[in-house]
Amino acid sequence: CTLLIGILFIVPFGFAEDYALIIGGVGGEKSFYDEFWRATSRMHDLLTREYGYSPRNITFLFEDEGSTPELVDEKATKANVEQAFAEMAQKIQSADRFILLMIGHATKTGGGLKFNLTGRDVSDTEYADFINRIPAKQMNLILGFPYSASMVPQVSKDGRTIITSCSPREGYMRSGFGNIFVDAFSDGAADTDGDGEISLLEAFLYTQSRVKEWYEKDGSVESEHP
Repeated sequence: CTLLIGILFIVPFGFAEDYALIIGGVGGEKSFYDEFWRATSRMHDLLTREYGYSPRNITFLFEDEGSTPELVDEKATKANVEQAFAEMAQKIQSADRFILLMIGHATKTGGGLKFNLTGRDVSDTEYADFINRIPAKQMNLILGFPYSASMVPQVSKDGRTIITSCSPREGYMRSGFGNIFVDAFSDGAADTDGDGEISLLEAFLYTQSRVKEWYEKDGSVESEHP
């Protein structure tokens, strides 16, 4: 139900503020590095230029300073991830709105799921604890990494919309989920009801369709289902 009514950039009410945390994981090779940088930096640009987010309310962590160093606040390391979530939990109020975008690789072992960072990784249970400490009643969580849907039970609450790139069993991402998702907000084809706005539901359906099309054109078995 939350997904059906959720809109990524909700109209303001009262004195609520909008906050965002963007995390780009370690790429491992240039093609993935470029993909992750493009998706995360474009999301930052989308929030500030198109939707009026204050840069001071956005924390952007990435593998390095990227091609636009002034955008990146810190490297995406375990310590900086922990600090970023702690700061969000401290300054965000219940009436505020929070967006989390995570784009990268992840590994799954007997000990659980880990989103790959520079140096030590952070586990899914740790991320769930960080997220659940943030008091915002309205959250949009976009988790773009392998096995990402396995986190859904840990972070589901009323007022939260969660979009994942993969099912709990899918360990590969090839379609460029993050960039496809960001594309939705500048592609009129995503506005299926023709009201001039791109809702989160419309962006999700657009992403689902585009990911499926990517695999059809590639001729391979679809290894990720948003």
